[in-house]
Amino acid sequence: MWEDELFPYSEFIIDFDALKKSNYSDDVIKGLKIWKEMRAKIENGEISNQEYLEWKLHFGIGNIRGN
Repeated sequence: MWEDELFPYSEFIIDFDALKKSNYSDDVIKGLKIWKEMRAKIENGEISNQEYLEWKLHFGIGNIRGN
């Protein structure tokens, strides 16, 4: 996510199907999908830059696993 701060218009292309299946990779995939949703919100003007930054600063495994 810090690369997103440094290069906010970069594209991340990830082949989710190619990732080896494990609990860890499932968490990574879920986290990246959540991040992609948040990037779409900032790009569509649904959230502010400050809200996006706060989300990234507080994002953790609990957000992925629903804790």
